[in-house]
Amino acid sequence: MSEMLANQYFMARNFISAESEYEKYVISKPDSLLAKKKLIICYTENGKIDKALKLFNDVISIQIQIITSTDLIKDDCPCPEIIKRIIEINDGAESADVLIQLGILWLYCNPETSLSYFEKAKLSGEYEYDITFAIDKIKAFLTKIRGIT
Repeated sequence: MSEMLANQYFMARNFISAESEYEKYVISKPDSLLAKKKLIICYTENGKIDKALKLFNDVISIQIQIITSTDLIKDDCPCPEIIKRIIEINDGAESADVLIQLGILWLYCNPETSLSYFEKAKLSGEYEYDITFAIDKIKAFLTKIRGIT
């Protein structure tokens, strides 16, 4: 139940072990948005799209900036490498799960790109409520911060 151990696993890109430790930590510290922020990445990387999307929506409903203010270098964010691998592995295939994974991960790097993936995912009709929720939160953030509609 140690955040330090979870962070070590995360930095080593051992997302399965990191997920387990972050889950334990979040149970003991449910207000830890930083731990949840990393747990979202673990769920996404480990193919637990439903859990990732629900936790993602929980976090962005409280404080979207916890994700959008990620410093890719300082925070040792693995999102760019994961995004690249997902795109390569799927070779243009755009299932709802892949689009959601990319939508989630892109919010750590670029909110506009994240929004575009969620909008594509919405067309699938899967996870409709959760995707619409994410789209609305990202649009509201972009409108507030950058004046984009």
